[in-house]
Amino acid sequence: MSPAAARRYTRVVEAFRLVLPGVAIALVASMALFWLMHDPDNSLKLNYTRIERLDDDLTMVNPTFQGTDAENRSYTVNARAARQVGKGGTTVELDTIDAVLTLPDQPAVKTLELEAAAGRLDTEASRLELAGGVRAEAGSGEVITMPQLAVDLDARTATSEGPVEATGPLGRIRADRLEITDGGRVIRFSGGVRTTIYPEGRKRLSAAGDGETEK
Repeated sequence: MSPAAARRYTRVVEAFRLVLPGVAIALVASMALFWLMHDPDNSLKLNYTRIERLDDDLTMVNPTFQGTDAENRSYTVNARAARQVGKGGTTVELDTIDAVLTLPDQPAVKTLELEAAAGRLDTEASRLELAGGVRAEAGSGEVITMPQLAVDLDARTATSEGPVEATGPLGRIRADRLEITDGGRVIRFSGGVRTTIYPEGRKRLSAAGDGETEK
């Protein structure tokens, strides 16, 4: 890979870092939801259709949780159901997750959205597993799709094994693995990485000083 091609690849990867806070939505909201299930009458903003109990499992139906993250950005998380596994258990299973984070300080992006078919939060192990297809999208057009995502809350890392595809205005990246470290500051694609720079993306990169082309 020539130096110019390496710079273009780096610029495209940097663009996809915009969607990583979408993963943080699931982390913060899932942990808050776990706490709320122990005390659903507290003052935090949580709406739900009803609470069901089956054996020792407690299920919150159609929960919607609203809050702010550490940077005072507002988010909303919806799920079809949230189930606490076992009486006093440390695991919550989420069904059909849909989350939105607003970014008032980034007008070019505006919002981040995260969708996952299922999630499993283990507060004792500080791990979150998103499965069944995960999709994170920035309002500026960057999208990352992956079959699953495993998050280590303590280490502030996340990995996805399987076909990963990232698309955006600049281009597209396909890989067999995605690794996120340092709380989202570092993103690494590996395993059969294939990069496509779109014509419009080449123009934008050229205007930014990465004008050397490579076929």
